[in-house]
Amino acid sequence: EYTWSEIFPNCQIYSTNAKLQQITINKYKPFPNVQCTSVDSKNAGKVRASLFLLCDDLIGGIEEALNRNQLDKLWGKYSVDGRQRKVGGCKEIHIATRWSVHDCIGRIKRAYEGNDRCRFIAVPDIDPATGESNFEFDLNPFTVEFYHDQAKLMDEVSYRCLYKNEPIEREGL
Repeated sequence: EYTWSEIFPNCQIYSTNAKLQQITINKYKPFPNVQCTSVDSKNAGKVRASLFLLCDDLIGGIEEALNRNQLDKLWGKYSVDGRQRKVGGCKEIHIATRWSVHDCIGRIKRAYEGNDRCRFIAVPDIDPATGESNFEFDLNPFTVEFYHDQAKLMDEVSYRCLYKNEPIEREGL
């Protein structure tokens, strides 16, 4: 919304449909360029991913993250249902809070260890080299002071998962 034309100068929004969670770019096509759907929405026959399969925050929160059975169930939904939507040379992008080493990203990381076609990028809240926020932008209030204040009130494990991108298993602590 704020920088679309700067990031995608050759792409104009042709149409959007909030009810169907679809975006079509540049001109009409039989299938939208972007189709959003929930991991729980029974997608059989409804959606295909031909360029990118974007998985954003598959874990709903700390309660789900603390339950190994829920993580196993989520892995099944992703690995059996979600991945089968990929066609051709479709690539995957995962954006998430790393709550657990048993989350989908952790399992993918283990499965593709050593594969030079896979990239795993973790950006912490504060740059360890500069001491500056990695997420303070014009429209983003995530300052160093914000992170320090969060750290004061939050338990260390949750803070490291949410803001340092360091998944930690709580069981046995």
